[in-house]
Amino acid sequence: IGQLAGTYILAESDEGLLIIDQHVAHETVLVDTYRRQLSSDTRTQLLLSPELVQLGAGDTDLVGRRQSTLARMGFEADVFGATSVLVRGIPIAAAGMAPNEALGAAVEGIAAAPVEADPQSLADHVAVSLACHSAVKAGACLHEEEMTSLVAALFRCDNPMRCPHGRPIIVTISKESLERSFGRR
Repeated sequence: IGQLAGTYILAESDEGLLIIDQHVAHETVLVDTYRRQLSSDTRTQLLLSPELVQLGAGDTDLVGRRQSTLARMGFEADVFGATSVLVRGIPIAAAGMAPNEALGAAVEGIAAAPVEADPQSLADHVAVSLACHSAVKAGACLHEEEMTSLVAALFRCDNPMRCPHGRPIIVTISKESLERSFGRR
């Protein structure tokens, strides 16, 4: 139907009016995509020129300790000093992100994972973090084609009703409820 407040996509279904949070919908679509791409043979998008990324000392240390994990996920990055990382490539899945943002999201995801997390669990945490950072934000005006495409992609996801953080994506107002609100029932 359209968009409300640059944040919610309004759609009609057999059940009634669907109000879809565009950020968490896009985040869910991206998490599904990133999970598939980061857990399989991850390809790397090499940068035209390496980028020096500044991180905190703890994050730089984490990159050094998890360099092989990051490499399996498609990151080509080397510690380059106490607070710097030289990024030569990022996963194809994150090719739309700036290298510093992609690496920062990956570090955030790994840091959020339990210390003893297996590679699949680490990839899941990184997928959620990458998706959160790259999903369309609340307040962004979307064209009708973008909304239609996003809603279609959402309903192809494993769980189109809840985001990876457990928040609802869609609120449905039934036709019956609308009719009662307008005194038609």
